Amino acid sequence: MEAGTLKVTAAGGISSSSALNVRSGALLDLTSVASYTASAGQSIAGSGAISSQSMTVAGLIQTHDTANAIGTLNVTNSGTFTLADGATFALNLGTSAGDRLVASGEVSLGTIGSDTIALTLNLVSQPMDGMVYTILAAGDGLLTNNGLFSYNGTVLEDQAFFDVLSNGYSQRFQINYGSTGDTLTAVDAVPEPGTWAMMLGGLAALAFSQKARRRLKGHA
Repeated sequence: MEAGTLKVTAAGGISSSSALNVRSGALLDLTSVASYTASAGQSIAGSGAISSQSMTVAGLIQTHDTANAIGTLNVTNSGTFTLADGATFALNLGTSAGDRLVASGEVSLGTIGSDTIALTLNLVSQPMDGMVYTILAAGDGLLTNNGLFSYNGTVLEDQAFFDVLSNGYSQRFQINYGSTGDTLTAVDAVPEPGTWAMMLGGLAALAFSQKARRRLKGHA
């Protein structure tokens, strides 16, 4: 959907042969059906808007229109919007802004404690240390974190730190789960392997220099 409104009047979900793109300025209207599901293997993408009663995403969801764009997908739901176990949440993060999903009603991250939702993070520019990115938010409702996000196969507990290397950029993040929004905070950049080598080489040279000076003083 490039623009305009698409109204769905039959319950169901995305078919096994298609993906749903809701670009900026477009509205997907699902309010005529009680529930709608994007099953595992299917995808929803775009920075447009979705209106629904209850909606579940078990496949891929991304909130940008093009590969390196930053966007917000707005969901207006009278029931619950759920990111289900096994879903993938793909986000672009930039220097001072990042992708996010904002739902106006109830939001549920998983349904039970063992549920995990995979984060895929694409750094389109170097994040700024101290920047807080709200990735999932309940606009005027409640966000229930039943499950947890994971990154590269590692489950992220509340306040966990993890490193991201993407497109030549590197950043360490801390995740925080909240009742109104889940956030990633950029805490410090992760040095590249070449930078580590330079730092270690510099420290070795400094140690050698100090040792040489001590020897000279000893012979004076």
